[in-house]
Amino acid sequence: MATINIAGLNILLEETPSGPILSHKDHWLEPLAWVVNSILSWPHARGVIDALERGEGLIVEGLVVTRPEPDDPYVEEAKARWREWTGHDAGEDIYVVTTTFIKHEVVIPRPALVELLNRLYDQRRPAPPLPPAPWLFRVDPIAPIPYEGEEEIMRGLERRAAELDASAKEAAESGSVELAATVSARRRFLLLDVNAAGLFHEAHAKSKRVWLDEWGLHTLLGYFEAALKLLAYFASVDRRLYIPGAGPEPVPGARVSVDWYRLDGAPPQGFRPEQWLGYCESILMDAKSTEGGEGEIFVHQGELRYRLRWRKDDGVTPALVSATPL
Repeated sequence: MATINIAGLNILLEETPSGPILSHKDHWLEPLAWVVNSILSWPHARGVIDALERGEGLIVEGLVVTRPEPDDPYVEEAKARWREWTGHDAGEDIYVVTTTFIKHEVVIPRPALVELLNRLYDQRRPAPPLPPAPWLFRVDPIAPIPYEGEEEIMRGLERRAAELDASAKEAAESGSVELAATVSARRRFLLLDVNAAGLFHEAHAKSKRVWLDEWGLHTLLGYFEAALKLLAYFASVDRRLYIPGAGPEPVPGARVSVDWYRLDGAPPQGFRPEQWLGYCESILMDAKSTEGGEGEIFVHQGELRYRLRWRKDDGVTPALVSATPL
């Protein structure tokens, strides 16, 4: 992977159709990547770079470039990191680069930041026609940021997800068979669309978290976080303890519903979370009958007394939803 050296600091680059940008792979340099890449994408980038060269600050859209506050302990930590990276002090003519959605800061000498921006700006190329949305919220993201129109699409999906949760609660409380059937059908179509929006896939996970949180789409964020835990479980050693040969697999069609982690049930004492789920999944696999759209399995082993609930989210595969003590 290509790099650029600024004041003794080697920074990873990523190639794009419009020219190189900073990579987001380095955790500690991530605030710098967000700020620099955003500036380069703006039509008025040249004016912003000139303003930073004059020593002016920048606070816009969650991106912050400011002079340090006196006696800020976080700035001292960031200065120490710069010294560790480059072998020399940042000096006094410095900027603090951060964002509203990343907790740590980057300290960089003002001349170094300006040089970095100028060198990357000089390599910018006329951008090809932009592909249609979505860019980020899809199974195979083509960019770490959403394109216009994606927020509206995701807000519509959030409304459907929240309404489904409310209807599922109502169906459980009322015992209505008709409402339960309606909820089951709506869930099937919702999960297809949640998957199509890339929320059951790990690609650009950090960016997806940032934007879902920024837009306040907490139901979808819950689906996404649950899917990431489920993907980690599928590849875990704990799962293979109970299901020999098990390995990574996609969320849709799995024997564990994404609701297992959305409902976040605690394992019994003596079990790790993934170990407990592996045990429960093995019980489901050995079940004598899983006919119908949903059902229960009662576990009585030693001191364990649990009710396992399963449901066919995709209409075909029995998938664990919850385990509750009796």
